[in-house]
Amino acid sequence: MTTEAAKAVPELVEQREPDFESEPDREYGIVQKQAEQRITTGVLYAPDALDHHDEYVEADDLEKAVHGYMAAGDFDIHRQHGDEVIGKSVGVIVWPFEEEVTFKKAADGSDARKMTLPAGTAYVSVKWTKDAWEDVKKDKITGLSMGGGAVRVRDAAKEGLRKFSKEV
Repeated sequence: MTTEAAKAVPELVEQREPDFESEPDREYGIVQKQAEQRITTGVLYAPDALDHHDEYVEADDLEKAVHGYMAAGDFDIHRQHGDEVIGKSVGVIVWPFEEEVTFKKAADGSDARKMTLPAGTAYVSVKWTKDAWEDVKKDKITGLSMGGGAVRVRDAAKEGLRKFSKEV
């Protein structure tokens, strides 16, 4: 994803029940929840890992996209890439180290699973609206999806896969 094309806006995903056995590395979830503040922190995107569309972003392009998003200054979180604003980004970071993360269930804060995420993974903290917070607590909102624009190119080295890139 390019800086020019990367108005990489984290968007809400109303997710189906995760199937961790058949898709163990495509479901992330929530890392931390601060209930009294209506804040969650979770993975926005992991570099060099396939997403639900069999696409991926290389670490350098992801970092540029996140920096472009921060510079743009629009921190609204939208439901399903639509117009309804249901929260605000209150913190975004591209973590420079591989990290083992314990994902939590939003409803009760219990551990859902552990996963090792690569260096360059983008995390976002979201302050939810009161209405959206009710959906978070009921596990109706369980993750985030990165919005934005990019050029999709076929990756000859990984047959059939597409990557987001600034290359044309």
